[in-house]
Amino acid sequence: MFFSCALRKKISRLSKCLNLPVRARADLHLYLSMPHSLYVNQLIFFTFRFLQTHPMSQSLDISPDWTSYLLVDILRYHVAPTLYGKTVDAAVCRLVCTAWRAAFVLPHLVVTPELIHNDSEDLKRSVQQARSLKLTEAVSSALQWLTAIATPGSNFVSLSLTFPGIFRGEASSLSTLLGVRLPHLRTLKLYSHAAPLFIHFRLIAEALGDTPNSLETLDLAGCGIGDECATALLTALRRNSTIRRLSLSQCGLSRDSHDILLDFMKENRTVTDLILKSNDALLENHDSFPQRFCEVLASDTTLRTLDLSRINVPPQIFDALKQNSTLQELKLVWCQIPAVNLVSLLAALENNRCLRKLTAYADSFDAGAVQAIGKTLKSNTTLQKMHLDGSRFFEVNFGPAFDGLAQNTSLRSLNVDPLNVHSMESLVEFLEQHGAQCSLTKLALYLPETELHIVRVVRALSLLPRLQTLDFKLSPLGPDSAEPLAVMIARTTSLTDLRFSRLRVGDAGFIRLCAAVGQSSTLRRLDVGEDSYGEVVFPHVFDMITRSPALEDLEFSGTLIPVKHKPLFEQAVKSSRLKHFGLTFLEPTGMYKNQMNLVEDLQKRS
Repeated sequence: MFFSCALRKKISRLSKCLNLPVRARADLHLYLSMPHSLYVNQLIFFTFRFLQTHPMSQSLDISPDWTSYLLVDILRYHVAPTLYGKTVDAAVCRLVCTAWRAAFVLPHLVVTPELIHNDSEDLKRSVQQARSLKLTEAVSSALQWLTAIATPGSNFVSLSLTFPGIFRGEASSLSTLLGVRLPHLRTLKLYSHAAPLFIHFRLIAEALGDTPNSLETLDLAGCGIGDECATALLTALRRNSTIRRLSLSQCGLSRDSHDILLDFMKENRTVTDLILKSNDALLENHDSFPQRFCEVLASDTTLRTLDLSRINVPPQIFDALKQNSTLQELKLVWCQIPAVNLVSLLAALENNRCLRKLTAYADSFDAGAVQAIGKTLKSNTTLQKMHLDGSRFFEVNFGPAFDGLAQNTSLRSLNVDPLNVHSMESLVEFLEQHGAQCSLTKLALYLPETELHIVRVVRALSLLPRLQTLDFKLSPLGPDSAEPLAVMIARTTSLTDLRFSRLRVGDAGFIRLCAAVGQSSTLRRLDVGEDSYGEVVFPHVFDMITRSPALEDLEFSGTLIPVKHKPLFEQAVKSSRLKHFGLTFLEPTGMYKNQMNLVEDLQKRS
């Protein structure tokens, strides 16, 4: 449940919302626009009253737009408050910690410098109990504070540190913390606003390599450590036997990291997920590195996931997929792959028997690439997810790919966009002839503004007997699509998740959809995207919420609902099965440019 409000005027209105059913798991977000201490006291009173009446609350976020008062964030679970403070004075800190000590264990804790400055015994106990900790400004003094209160019995599973810069003090304190104080740590995320110096970063690298620990995920995304620091890290990690997931995204790796990266991959026996995305110069055609990388990848028996997104990937690397026997997921998002290279990639997958998921972005697309997709789908028996995006898809007929899909029995998830008119006709033909035997459970489509063909596609989609998730992305479906959509919802007994971005079916069309969703016994999630409807629609939305026997997740916040319909909503939610919903209520103010008052956005999450 989300509310945005000027506290002075709406605190009483907020209190009325405490009458929502106690069984609901609710999130409460308050936005304060009155910087006055009088209202902070009212706010704290309301906060604790809300927690008292809603014991299953998962999140509480109280956000001021000035810098002298309280920000409280209770996150993740009903027993997982997150403490986050901006210039919090000692009295408020004690009040919050005292209330939490009486009611909660704190698995997730966000600590700012202000909270550390107003150090308290309650805060220390909260840190020692936390399962997940985030320091928003991990300077040396903050790390020393954490090291002093953390004990070998601490329960930290996840630690996230944001550094203004990693200098000797920060590196020394972190290496000590990792080595002695956090024996249960599984996930470590480091982010630095400034690239660290090698002489400082190597202390952290040595700690990760030498110190016995249980760390499984090391995320350095955006740290910009560069080649020299990466060399120290990968050298040290050869001695580590616990890290399974390593992210070096946006770390500034280039040709100077070639040798150490290859050596690490050759000797690696623990890291199964390697994230190298957004290191633009890493795989550039320099000497024989692409071929050497291909040879190492071909013989690798450890990696399960490789992410080379936002890198200019040379085609030689695709040859490794013909011999590799363990890689299960390959991500090539925004790699600007030319059509000829895409053909090489697909050819390598024809007889591949291990890859399960492929995500790629093609810079250009031609008939040869479409033929290659169809050929791969005919022969490959293990690929379960194929997501292909490219601005040039619109220029070719995707028909041969659908011909290949007709003979495929393993693919479960398919994403292609955008499709032109000829591709849409081929899709309809495929669905009419082979839809009953198709194995797809998830389909994402972007259809252009040709409403006649869109209607035909929508009608044919009901022929997919196993379809569970259908995403129309940015497709502007139009009014004539409403009736076929309603029929599809009624006929498809497996559909559980339906998503739109630009539905554009009009008032009458949306009312028809509401009736269909209200009767569906399988549809659990509905996202209607952003659109505008007349007043006549909203009673039908609330009726749909009440009547639906399966709907658990409704995203309707992209549509502005007059606040006078709020009682209908409250009545509907009490008798619904919803675990998450997003609705936006607005009050007219008569302003010319600002015709709407501050939004009250009610949302309930599971």
